[in-house]
Amino acid sequence: MVAAEGSAAGAASPCELVWGINFGREIARLNEWSWWAPVLPEVSGMVSVAGELRGIRAVEPPRRLEVLPYAVARGSREPVSSDDPFRSEREGSLSFGGDVELGLTSNLTLSATINPDFGQVEADPSVVNLTAQETFYPEKRPFFVEGSNIFSYGIGFDDGSGEGLFYTRRIGRSPQRGLDGAFTDVPGTTTILGAAKVSGRTAGGWSIGVLEALTAEETGRMATDDGEVERHTVEPLTSYTVGRVSRDFREGRSAAGLMVTGTHRRLGGDGGLSFLTDRAYAGGIDFRHRFAGDSWSLSGWLAGSHVRGDTAAILRLQESSLRYYQRPDADHLDYDPGATSLSGYGGTINLFKVDGNWRGGVGGTVRSPGLEVNDAGFQTQADVKLVYGNLRYSHFKELGPVRGFNIGLNPSASWDFGNVRAHTQVNLWTNWEFTNDWHGGFWTSRSFEATSTGALR
Repeated sequence: MVAAEGSAAGAASPCELVWGINFGREIARLNEWSWWAPVLPEVSGMVSVAGELRGIRAVEPPRRLEVLPYAVARGSREPVSSDDPFRSEREGSLSFGGDVELGLTSNLTLSATINPDFGQVEADPSVVNLTAQETFYPEKRPFFVEGSNIFSYGIGFDDGSGEGLFYTRRIGRSPQRGLDGAFTDVPGTTTILGAAKVSGRTAGGWSIGVLEALTAEETGRMATDDGEVERHTVEPLTSYTVGRVSRDFREGRSAAGLMVTGTHRRLGGDGGLSFLTDRAYAGGIDFRHRFAGDSWSLSGWLAGSHVRGDTAAILRLQESSLRYYQRPDADHLDYDPGATSLSGYGGTINLFKVDGNWRGGVGGTVRSPGLEVNDAGFQTQADVKLVYGNLRYSHFKELGPVRGFNIGLNPSASWDFGNVRAHTQVNLWTNWEFTNDWHGGFWTSRSFEATSTGALR
């Protein structure tokens, strides 16, 4: 409510809980934010500085039940070849499915879905990818988006790549086998027969997530040169199992967790899907810890993977853009065309000062050549050892016409497991804000001589 003497707002909070709460107001004409519980620029974090709402009693939470059916109708009209036996100028389809959500406790939820469809949500943007790596697309399907933070286990380099042990878009992905014919008819996505998950947080501070999904065997059709129509399996019956547990300590200033994933495929006996692994497992532990008055942060993770399959499947992984085992000068790699399994590990450790005018720290990441999590996760690089650091000074008080400024230095270097230097780089940057709300800055980088093993394709 806005009145002449000011503004007011009200909110209702359910259940007997302690709520973190803060209120902010943006004044656009002044480029200013005002907070009820002050959020200072020299202090890292938002939730940790919030106030607390206590004293709510005798509120009985309702039993949560939500049923969300859906129907998707598709239609297309486009010119097609008169020789194409699978398509006509006008085509249409109709599919049904639904989501169910049941509250087991006030903080623990059972969710299930039948035949979820990418048509429920907006389409992905068009991307021109000229690299050897797969494009990462964010999840948008409601069943997989809700509670996704519990299943998060990132293994990336903080570069926005989306790498992690679990990538929900593997479930319902496009069929992986292509058909080589004059005309083909292959489903655009794999049917999800069903999926269920239990996720939430217990009163003891444990965050729990368990997910199971089953996708159907998909068949494609192909017209041969002599006019015959052949049917081939393009994606096998596949089950995905994911488990995640973590716990906060010291009022959220420390945490530790565990995650495991498993993928099982029924490949059949025709050999057309022998390039896929039939079993894939990955798991890891992670932690974070704030200390020295929450000014310093120590965090890290350690993970491993093991995949099994036909020799064609493991050879495909060895020769993929993640590792290129077939390089003739890579003596540290065990290129084995007869292998039926591949195992690897990876880890990260970071130590950073996150509060005050001076901030910075150091970190390191390793991924062995055999690390492979792409069956249930997302990964674009292996066979790497990376060290990095940064040092930054931030000035938060006015200095003449300048309201504040930052200046930083970011060195980094990486090698493969054969100690071939892949990159060495130093970045120097600064930015500032004037009292009239104008901004400015510049950035410069120096890259030193290195060898790109990823360009050898």
